[in-house]
Amino acid sequence: MYPAFSGEDFVTDIAVEGYKDSYYVGDSFTSDGIMVMATYLSGKTEALDVSKVRFSGFDSKTIGSKEITVKYGAAQTTYHITVLYKEPKQVQVTFTLKGDTAHGDNGQTHTLSGGGLTTWIPDTTYTVDQNTTVWDVFKKALSENNMTYEYNTNSGTVYISSVTKNNVKLSELTNGKIPAGCIR
Repeated sequence: MYPAFSGEDFVTDIAVEGYKDSYYVGDSFTSDGIMVMATYLSGKTEALDVSKVRFSGFDSKTIGSKEITVKYGAAQTTYHITVLYKEPKQVQVTFTLKGDTAHGDNGQTHTLSGGGLTTWIPDTTYTVDQNTTVWDVFKKALSENNMTYEYNTNSGTVYISSVTKNNVKLSELTNGKIPAGCIR
């Protein structure tokens, strides 16, 4: 909510740059190097005193991508950091990919629990370090099997929109609409 009727100029937007984007498990948050630029209703821009800006969402107890929220008055923005192990151990993971055939909207529904899927990539073991993501293993597995894929990161995570095997591209709606009860 902005003080639109106060007659005073106020911050409507903030942008953050110069932030540390990688931390190790157990690290403390630092605002060193961060510059927060404010844009006012009048169009004026200025750098804010970082000590007057509120940062939230930092957690270095576990690895992964974390969203940091930055607030100044009613204006806010976010950015992402990655928390990693400083000395990751090697682990073994197994990757399997099951898929459908392109049969169109013929009434057939194939799911992992309901059956009807075929193995596209059989159980394959990879030795990776603890900072490796499922996305990293997925890309490696598909590349090794001469398969391609399309994806986007619009939702803040990786969404795989299609996979192509042997020149057959399967995407979300290749075989018709999403069955009732299925989560996208």
